[in-house]
Amino acid sequence: MTSKLKSLMKTALLLGLLSPKDGYAARIHFFDIDGTLVHDSGINSKGQLPGWWSYWVLVRMNHLNNAWPMDQFKRLEEQGALPPFFLVTRHELDELLLSHLGTREERPGNTAPMKLFSDPADEVSKNKVLRRDRTFKRMSHIYPGFYYISPSQTFRFHQDLDDSENSLLTSYLAAIERVRNKPKKYEWKGIAFPHFKRALAKSKSGEKVFLLTDRNPSKKSVQKWIKKMGKDGHISSSAEAPKLISTTSIDGRNFGSLQSFSSRKALALAEKVAELSRSPMTPHKTLSPDYNEALIGLKRDLHEVIFYENNPDYIRAAILEMKKLAVKFPNVKLVLFHAGKEDHVAHSEFNQGPTSDSLNRWLIFSSQGKGWRRPFPKELEKLEGKKSGKACDSYLSRSSHKSKGNS
Repeated sequence: MTSKLKSLMKTALLLGLLSPKDGYAARIHFFDIDGTLVHDSGINSKGQLPGWWSYWVLVRMNHLNNAWPMDQFKRLEEQGALPPFFLVTRHELDELLLSHLGTREERPGNTAPMKLFSDPADEVSKNKVLRRDRTFKRMSHIYPGFYYISPSQTFRFHQDLDDSENSLLTSYLAAIERVRNKPKKYEWKGIAFPHFKRALAKSKSGEKVFLLTDRNPSKKSVQKWIKKMGKDGHISSSAEAPKLISTTSIDGRNFGSLQSFSSRKALALAEKVAELSRSPMTPHKTLSPDYNEALIGLKRDLHEVIFYENNPDYIRAAILEMKKLAVKFPNVKLVLFHAGKEDHVAHSEFNQGPTSDSLNRWLIFSSQGKGWRRPFPKELEKLEGKKSGKACDSYLSRSSHKSKGNS
């Protein structure tokens, strides 16, 4: 594209004769919700517990056999200590229960009682979150061996069947209450939330934001949640609600499973990448594999698709898919942000030695070399929305070390 043509396009843009998407690079963000936008499991970098409680439904086993602790089961059932559906949080699953649950009917686990975490937003949870469906119960103790995880029932709990329900807003109100009651102990915002806030603020200038999630809230639920967060000052008060893409099948059987990425999430990413690649006057300068060349700066920006995710299984699937897309569409920059726990980052493809935490969470995919690389300093500043001198220094020192080793 000549400088004269660029000048004409900028003039047309100012006069309103040309929309930004017609001739300038577009940017699309795909955000997962639970564990990515919101902190719902583990301890964060500040030592805080999850302020956002994402509930999972456990189903009680009903098919008994001689291998079961029959007397204990019947006694607890008579006492009302074994409700058919039991609600636990994602944090409780990860930190306490997974290794103690039964695996399926007739396969019990550890039947000793276990104390669950008390809720500092107990009244809000009871009146808003748990009231949505009285079928699901929550108690102070659980006998985990008599239960197994039910993805379909969990999906049912996170599905808004009509406009009167709002699973996102009620979870948010309870999260706000937990942090208000114990601000040093709890935090509800996930590690990707600052990126979400910035992306929403830029949505009016052409950047697009999607929620790519296993949940299935209604469109109005998302709008009310965004509006309330804006009113509370957590995002721009004028932020538009992002579009929703639910990755779970109607029956909910693949809720929280790798299958939901390999089908719906991968499909959504592939469709948007292909759409960008075919858009009018798409810039066709491919990603630079050379650090020194990148320091000069790209002459033309690439279209950019950024996916934010915390689930290690989804991330592994995303890496494979984005490698393929990078080869097929070299004129679109594909970026993956690892929003998971620090130990998950450390034991993944993202761990590239002693770097800053922010640099260690980003991968950029290209058709050259092994298929992905770290962001260059200028790219990292753009992705983080701030100056990242330490990250740049660590990248430079590592690059320098590699150059000396290869000479």
